[in-house]
Amino acid sequence: MICPRIRAFWRAGKRPRDTGGMLRRVTCGLRLLPVIVPMFLSACGKEEAWSLGGGLSFEAVAVAPDGSMVVARDDKGWWSSTDHRWRAFRLTDGKELFTFPDLAKDWFQVAFLGSKTLVATTPTGILFFDLDQRKEVVKFKDQADFGGAVVASADGRRLATFHPPHHDEAGKWTDVRVWDVETERLAGTIEHAFWATNPGTSGVGLSADGKTLVGVDDQGMARLYDVGSGKEIRRIGPVEAKIQFSPDGTKLAALHGGMLKGFDVASGKENFRLADHSPEFAFSPDSKLIAVQRWVQKTDGFGRPTEVDSAVYLADTTTGKMVRQIHTKQGTLRGLCFSPDGRLLAEARTGKLGGRLTVYKLTK
Repeated sequence: MICPRIRAFWRAGKRPRDTGGMLRRVTCGLRLLPVIVPMFLSACGKEEAWSLGGGLSFEAVAVAPDGSMVVARDDKGWWSSTDHRWRAFRLTDGKELFTFPDLAKDWFQVAFLGSKTLVATTPTGILFFDLDQRKEVVKFKDQADFGGAVVASADGRRLATFHPPHHDEAGKWTDVRVWDVETERLAGTIEHAFWATNPGTSGVGLSADGKTLVGVDDQGMARLYDVGSGKEIRRIGPVEAKIQFSPDGTKLAALHGGMLKGFDVASGKENFRLADHSPEFAFSPDSKLIAVQRWVQKTDGFGRPTEVDSAVYLADTTTGKMVRQIHTKQGTLRGLCFSPDGRLLAEARTGKLGGRLTVYKLTK
C-alpha cells in the first residue's frame, strides 16, 4: 500500500524530496575526492615530463651531472628477466640517444664520473665506459684488483673501491681505497673499515667532496672515516643496509627496521624517521628534501581497503615532514634520482605487466 503523502505528490506530478539520500550521496562524493583527484592528475600526466613503458621493466637509473642524459636498465619483464640492456635518453624530453653495446648486459649498477665516463659494477669486477667513444676504457692501472663493488662521490671526482675481506682475531674485515679520478692516484686507504662477508655499495657512502666515507658495520652502526688520514671520526646509529650522504655532506639517510632514518653528520643526532617506505630514496641537490616512496593503504569512499598507494613523497630533511606528493605510476620502485638543478625527478619501476621509466616535473 502506498503512503497517502507519496501518492499525493505523485498525482500532482511531483516527487518527494529525499534529502537524507541526497546528503549521503554528497558525503560519499566528498569522500571519494582524495581518490579521484590523484587518479585524474596521474591520468592527465600533469606532473610528468615524459614516461616510457611499452611492456618493459626498468631496474636502475642514473642522471648525468650536467643534466644531459638519464641512463637506465630495462628488460622485457618477468617472462624474460635475463634479456636486459642499458639505454641513454635525453633528460628533458625522453628522446633515446643510444643503446649500450652487448658488454653492458652484465652491468648491475652504474655511476657517472663526470658527464663523459660511466663506472659499472659487473659479476667479475668493475669497468669504465667512455660515453663519447661508446666503448670500454682502462681508467686505472690496477682496476683489475678493485673487486666487484664501487662507490663514486656526487661530483664524480673520487671513487671508493672495496678489496677482498681478510681474517684476523677480530673477524672478517674489508679494506677501502679512495682514488682521485683525474690524477688516478690513491687519495686514502682505510684499513679494517667494515666487517663484511660480501661488501657492496648499498651499505657504504662517499661524501660529495670525497673526503668522508661512511659504512655500516656488523653491530649496525654507521662508521664515518676521514679519507685523508684513514681515521674513524664517529659512529652514528643504529642503522642497516642502504646509507647515503646528502650532497652538502651535512646529513645522512639510512634504512633501519623498516624505517628511513635521517641524521645530522656533525652531531650524530637523529633528525627524523619515516615508516612504511620502500628501500629507494634520493636527496635533492640542495639537500633540503629527500624523495621516498611510502606504502599507504588506500580506501574507497566507504573506508574499505582497495590498493596500496605507492606514490613518492618529498620530505624535509631536517624534520621529516612531508611537503609534497608526486602522483607516480604503479609498480615496484627500483631507482630514484634528481636532476642536477632539482627541477626533475627520474624513477625506474618494474611490474608483472611492465614497468615505467618516468621523469616528473617538480616546478611549474
